[in-house]
Amino acid sequence: MKRTELIAKKEQQLRLEGQLEWIQWKEKMTSVGKFKRENQNLFESLKHSFCQGAGIGSLVSILKMVRDSSQVEGNFYKIESELMELIQINADMAEKSLNKFIEIDALISNEPRLESINLHSLYEEIKSWIEELNPIVKIKNHELLISDFNLNHSHHRISISKTCFKKSFVEIITNACKFSIPNSTITIIIKFENDWFKCAVYNEPTQNFDGTTGIPIEYENLIFEPFYRLSKSVYEDYGTLDYGLGLSYVDNCIKKHSGKMSIFNVNDHLDWDGKPKTKVAFQMALPTEKETANESFSG
Repeated sequence: MKRTELIAKKEQQLRLEGQLEWIQWKEKMTSVGKFKRENQNLFESLKHSFCQGAGIGSLVSILKMVRDSSQVEGNFYKIESELMELIQINADMAEKSLNKFIEIDALISNEPRLESINLHSLYEEIKSWIEELNPIVKIKNHELLISDFNLNHSHHRISISKTCFKKSFVEIITNACKFSIPNSTITIIIKFENDWFKCAVYNEPTQNFDGTTGIPIEYENLIFEPFYRLSKSVYEDYGTLDYGLGLSYVDNCIKKHSGKMSIFNVNDHLDWDGKPKTKVAFQMALPTEKETANESFSG
């Protein structure tokens, strides 16, 4: 009980810190003065701040710079080429982020169109999605391994939105690749248990910014909230927004399917040298139903 209370207090503290950072950011934005180009690194830092979740603020800052530094020449404004490049980059990022907001809003506001699919067929679909993820897996030379499917469980079906579930699965694997050490193996375990379809993804994580490894227990619930990110790094090679919205989408998708999910650390003792490794386990479970005779015949 004491341990649970301590974790709850720590989680509450982290939420308050996040709110304080937002207030400080708003105060900082209201005090922005005239544009002064003090050093060349300013443009690069703005580029990264957009990717790190402060995108709207970054775009506002750039437009203020345009206003303060541009010169009128006839019917046109003359601005620096680097500022124009930043506007183009951030406009593209803003469009991507807006599309992600629309996706999440549509998922929350509407019920996804579900279709009944045989568990073995879903397993084959997942294998095809893994093949499509090959370019992402190669970025840090990872290997994706998926467990075999038990054909005895083929007589069960699951009702899912393939589009929604695929996006969630891709997000989970992409996250595992981004936050895993290079040349490591990401393992996907598929199983059927107590009328639930279960999928677990295990990866060997890189160290956090504070030197810890894996998901601190006080963050296990927070990381599913919008804009919350453990890592402040930018992962340009993966083409993601790095806004902290991906797992929020996954969370809403699984809930819409009446499913459950969790993320936590596990100790892997399978290495021959005897030293356990910390791995992150992402688990999700979706309810199933038994296949009728007609469905079995038609399938």
